[in-house]
Parts: sequence; C-alpha cells; structure tokens
Amino acid sequence: IDAFQRVISDDSDITWVLFQYEKGNNKLVLEEEGDDFEDLIYELNDGRVQFYYIRFDIGTLKKFVYMPWCGEGVEGMRKGNFHTHNADLAIYITREGLPLHLT
Repeated sequence: IDAFQRVISDDSDITWVLFQYEKGNNKLVLEEEGDDFEDLIYELNDGRVQFYYIRFDIGTLKKFVYMPWCGEGVEGMRKGNFHTHNADLAIYITREGLPLHLT
C-alpha cells in the first residue's frame, strides 16, 4: 500500500508505480516507480503481465488510473490468470479507498 500512497501523496514526486509477478510464482511485487510518464512507456514489456497505478496532474486536478497490461508474448497459465488477477487488484484498490478514475 505504501507504493500506492506515494503516487497519491502531494508530497511525493512519484507519479506511477509498476507491479509485476515475482519470478517463478504469482506474487506481485513493486518492480519500478517513477516521476516521468515517458519512463513508464519504456517499461511496457510485450512478454510480461504488468499492473500500473498512475497519477495524471491536469492543472489543479489529479486523476488516478489503474492500467493492467498483458503483452502479446505472454503465454499459458500466466495469460489465463491475467483477468482474475486484474479483477482482484482492482477490487483491492477500491477496497483500500484509493482514488480511481475511469473514462
């Protein structure tokens, strides 16, 4: 939850966090965080399942987006489990009271 709080905080420069599966199991771990949207784009990986939580500052407004990513190169059970894990993480985000904007 600390990683999500860094994205939300007015006192933090962090605007996005990336979670990926720990090698060899289904445990999600914080892989990367950053303050530049362009860096986030370079982290997208066609062979991985990734979950992003992003803050966009639009003038005085803040918008928060949850972005799941399943690259075209993901195969087997990892790809099959993507939708379930995606839904579980979205429920976690809303249950924790984290802001989320959908458009």
